[in-house]
Amino acid sequence: MPLLPLWGHLRDLGENIKLIFPLIYAILALLLLATWFGQSGLAGTWGAWLARWNVAYFGYLAYVDLLYLGVLCALLRHASLRALECLLSALLLFLALLLAQALLWHKGLVGRALLEVLETYIGVVGVWVGVLGLGGYAIYSFFPQVSRHLAKRVRATLLECPQYCVRLRAWTQNKWDQAHQSPPFEPFSPQ
Repeated sequence: MPLLPLWGHLRDLGENIKLIFPLIYAILALLLLATWFGQSGLAGTWGAWLARWNVAYFGYLAYVDLLYLGVLCALLRHASLRALECLLSALLLFLALLLAQALLWHKGLVGRALLEVLETYIGVVGVWVGVLGLGGYAIYSFFPQVSRHLAKRVRATLLECPQYCVRLRAWTQNKWDQAHQSPPFEPFSPQ
């Protein structure tokens, strides 16, 4: 019998979802503080356990993963196609960062497990290419205008590269010739 009134309250919360998000933000803030200060003992034994668990599973990203979850909750509040695109891009960027962390510092159980699975199929170089591709795509979809401007600048720089190399070669040859000129010959004349 006591479950039926509880179900009614949950249904009311489902209809008024805006009341849930501040509660979620408060819980995420508490978990974030427990992760940040858990090793020092300021968060108590539960906070120390949570900090050890979070750092063991996510490595260095444990100190920002709860901020990431807060951003995801903020994106969930907006029901639009752009919010969905940002949500999926944030997920791809987080996976890329987990894999990069596992490749560079061997931290985080989640990243190392993904790395172990992917490494058997595509190797370390393939995982690096995938990490750079995932990260690049995520950043491109977050900032499309800046990414287009940056792509134009890179393209222009690459098109100018052969001319720059020719000028650089001529400049270095000129400097080499100036530095390695033989001194003029002066015969010894006794006085």
